[in-house]
Amino acid sequence: MAHYYTPNEEHGAYLFARFPSRGGTDVAVVSQSCVLNKKSAEIQRGRFLGIARKIYGKYTHGDHATPRYAKVNQYEPEMALIVYLFENQKYARLFFNSDKRFKQPDFPPPSGMCEAWSVCRYYTPDYRDDNRTFMMSEVQLQEGVRQEEYRERYCTPFAQLLLDYDAHPYVVQANTVEDLRRYYLGADTILTVHVFPTPEELWKCIEDDRYIPLKAVHATMASENLSVFTIDPKPCR
Repeated sequence: MAHYYTPNEEHGAYLFARFPSRGGTDVAVVSQSCVLNKKSAEIQRGRFLGIARKIYGKYTHGDHATPRYAKVNQYEPEMALIVYLFENQKYARLFFNSDKRFKQPDFPPPSGMCEAWSVCRYYTPDYRDDNRTFMMSEVQLQEGVRQEEYRERYCTPFAQLLLDYDAHPYVVQANTVEDLRRYYLGADTILTVHVFPTPEELWKCIEDDRYIPLKAVHATMASENLSVFTIDPKPCR
């Protein structure tokens, strides 16, 4: 059953581009491109927030949680995430399609396979420049689970837990994702993004005793593909 949301562009839209980092080699190439296209982003009413490295990921299907990688190990491809913020999705799309570097099918060169998408924010977080860690989930409710039930049993108590660790819960909660390249979500998939100041607050949150029963409840109601990215200031200078 699909749950539809109306995009709210009052608080801007993220542009995310995810790519294999190849041990940091591609990060250097992408970082240079982001510096060079700063003016192009500003013309389209956007700004570059940084390049985030993937530090955690887990896939949960129904009642079974299958860790894809815990604090990313050598057996999984290293991933990174470009993060921009635009006034709305239209400007994010115009920027991505007009920038001569990003629009290349093999970006980052010579043989990249980036995925890119934009999504509206639900609200504007406080202290926005201090929030550098993104907890991102692609959620599909199981058959027969109502949105209101999911919100009451999981979203509301989980949001409170996040607030206890100085996080901004549900900055993104939508299925109004605009695919810009190779990023396909079904109409019944909800994308959520929670923002933390640092990875340390996030680790404390997911190690909290209250988190375990919440995840058990979530597993009975939905499938989830969870990823955590944190912006590294070094390649963003």
